[in-house]
This record gives sequence, structure tokens and C-alpha cells, in this order.
Amino acid sequence: MNVGFEDYPFNKFSKIGPKIFISRLIDSIKKKKLCKISPSYLPFYDVAILSILAKNYYNKPYLVRFDGLYNDKNNTVGDTKKLNLILQKKTQGAAGIIFQSEFTKKFYQAFFGKIDKNYEIIYNRIDTNKFVKDKKNYRDLITKDHTVKIIVISATWRRHKRLEESIELLKFINNDSKYKFKLLVLGQTHLQNIKDESIFFAGNINPSELYKWYQSADVYLHPAWIDSAPNTLMEAISCKLPCIGLNNGGVSEMISLCDAGLICKADEDYKFDFVDLYNPPKPNYKIIKDAIFQIIDNYKYYKEKINLKNAEISITAKQYVEFANKINR
Repeated sequence: MNVGFEDYPFNKFSKIGPKIFISRLIDSIKKKKLCKISPSYLPFYDVAILSILAKNYYNKPYLVRFDGLYNDKNNTVGDTKKLNLILQKKTQGAAGIIFQSEFTKKFYQAFFGKIDKNYEIIYNRIDTNKFVKDKKNYRDLITKDHTVKIIVISATWRRHKRLEESIELLKFINNDSKYKFKLLVLGQTHLQNIKDESIFFAGNINPSELYKWYQSADVYLHPAWIDSAPNTLMEAISCKLPCIGLNNGGVSEMISLCDAGLICKADEDYKFDFVDLYNPPKPNYKIIKDAIFQIIDNYKYYKEKINLKNAEISITAKQYVEFANKINR
């Protein structure tokens, strides 16, 4: 079987989250020799795997990777309802849908109704051996004080990712703490000019260097309000970092999948409706603080129980190809 991917082979140069994942997925499929790979803009494939906004050039079956939809009631980045109609039309023409989490499936059902075609829930994963090359880190660059505990956060920073709230959380923790914490921020942000010794802004990171920054930290925090399937979480898990996620989105599923840390019910449960996405609510800082302390106080336990086998992208690659084969029969 020959599977077509959009942007192939150029997606390996992208810095966009979904395209980074697809590049990792293609590498794993090739490594395991699971099927042939072709660009979706050429007509030589049997089944295509496309993102929700990708163009379908030919009258051939395709699978859609559904990783979320538009739920911003203020139309910040465009007309939300019109954008969702585009997504709905694309999924209606698909032979099947791949959801990145149970959360994204519920997202779809809440906005588009009953799923009337084949679908699979397939989690984003990572090649742990390829991502982590050695034990190098930049901890001494971040702080010379080895008693300091470092919390790392990483994202393509937009307002609902809650960088501002992460900084407030740090101050809340350090105001009354038996430990001293420092926040390591990966990814470009307009807040990088803040002068605060307890925050280290690393800026945009070359993908080949990412693991060194994760390995500089003690704990990974995913503070986003609603996030379907973040690559950064699997990157942190790959580095054997105990993780803390919040209760909305697919984060809790990914942490549970790899037994990689704790899930905090620090937000009200998302009702799968339209929200003021770029004005997120403040999470319950005390609940997150308690989770951080639970991990730090029992650090060896949480670090050693992380299941790297369940994080391996070879599992995901096999599931993608098996689903494509099922559609191609």
C-alpha cells in the first residue's frame, strides 16, 4: 500500500506542531517499513492522510486527522462558525477520521453530531531514542543553585496556553514554599522582556536541542486551558520528566497513557461549547501547587514509573497504517 501525506517531504522543515508530528510519524513508518510514502499532491497513493485543512487533489479515499475545531465565540482569528463549516465539509468527504484523543472525539460529536464513518483514536507519540540523544542539559545556564527546582513549560504561545497564569502560579508557589522554584519557558513570547530572576526565557529552540532543555528541569507543567494533543507533553515524557496536566483537553489521557504524572482538576470542566478562548479563566493555583509538591516530595517514585514504551511513535505508526489498510480494502 502507498500512503499519501500532505507537504511530504518538506514537512520535516516545519516548526508547526501538527507538521512536526507528521514528520516524526513518517520517519517511523519508513523505519519500520510499514508501507510506501508519497506526496498527496501527486496521484500515486492509495489512501491519503490529511490534516483537517489540507486540500484533497484527487478522487481518492483519504483519512482526516481531527485534532480540534474552532470554539472561540469572539471570532478572534476568523469567523468561528464559517471555519467549522470548512472542517465539517472536509470530514464529511473523508473515508475515515483519526482523533488524537477521546477528548477530540467528544469535541467533534458536540459540534458536528453523530460520527457516521469509520474512526480511530490514535495518540500522538514520539521516537524516544531519536529525540533523546544523551544526558546533556543546560541546567547550569538556568541556575547555579542546584537546590532550585525547575518547572518547564513549552508551547507556541497563544493566550489560551496560559503563560501569564504560569508566571502567577510561580509567584504563588514561591511565596510560601519549602523549595525554591524557577520557571523555564520554551518558545518565543512577547513576555520575554520581563525582568525576574525566577523565570528563564529560552525563546525559540532548534528541535535538535529541545531535549537538553527538558532535561534541565525537574517537572513539566502543561498549563493550557484547552489543548487536544500537545507534542510538548510527549517530548517531556520522552525525557522521563514527571508531568502535571490540567483536566480539560487530551492532556490527561496522554499522561495516563504513559503513567507520567498527575492530572489536576484545577479548572471547571469544559462543556464543549463556544468560549472566550483568548481570555482564559485562572486555574486553581493551590491544586496545581499541591500536585507539584506531591511529585517533588516523591520524585524517584514518579520518575521511575513513567512508561516510555507507551510513548513510542512506532505504536502510532502501526495504528495509522492499519487504519489506512482497512480503508483501502
